[in-house]
Amino acid sequence: MNKYALIVVIFFVAVSKLSGQNSGPEFYSVKLMASFDRVKEAMPELAARLGKSNSSSLTSIYENDSSAAFEITERNTNTQLLVDNEKEYERLLSEAKTDPYKPSIYMLYEYELKDKTASVIPPKKPLSIIAYGLVWTLTIKKIAEKETNIVIRYKGEAKAFTEKIRRESESDAYYNIKIVKSAIDDLRMRNMVRDILLKELRVDQDNSITRSPAN
Repeated sequence: MNKYALIVVIFFVAVSKLSGQNSGPEFYSVKLMASFDRVKEAMPELAARLGKSNSSSLTSIYENDSSAAFEITERNTNTQLLVDNEKEYERLLSEAKTDPYKPSIYMLYEYELKDKTASVIPPKKPLSIIAYGLVWTLTIKKIAEKETNIVIRYKGEAKAFTEKIRRESESDAYYNIKIVKSAIDDLRMRNMVRDILLKELRVDQDNSITRSPAN
């Protein structure tokens, strides 16, 4: 390996460690035995169920006769969203691996004393945020007449969620608080999308997704 290539490898290893993200696939796909049109028509209802909010949870990126892409905001709660203990963080991740319906996100944070010369160490105030919002990109593509594929990618955290963490952190009078690791569970989102579309919205059935009013 030449000197330049070695430097590039070292750089990317360093960046990955600083980011604190767990290694894993960049996306998950869901294959449905349903027509492209039926899956596309189900996107607003899917977004509403994942969003759990009156505010808009769906943004259309593009649509055509054989493919479409949408951004969906997932909103949920997780009482163990933020932890300041490495062992507890790893335990939560380990449990999530065996249960794909665990919450979608976990974060590890740490404290740093603002006044390092203080003679008395003040008590630490835990971050008390349980509601989270994550933005996902869903790309659907027509494979055959009754076969559609959905690719699910994590895009980022909803602005309101990150602002809440920032405000909570800044309100601490004694400590600087920062997120040092975060883990996003793509597998959970894949299972949720698949189950909502198939078990609740039944896009693979012949009947219409939205029932017309009775005559």
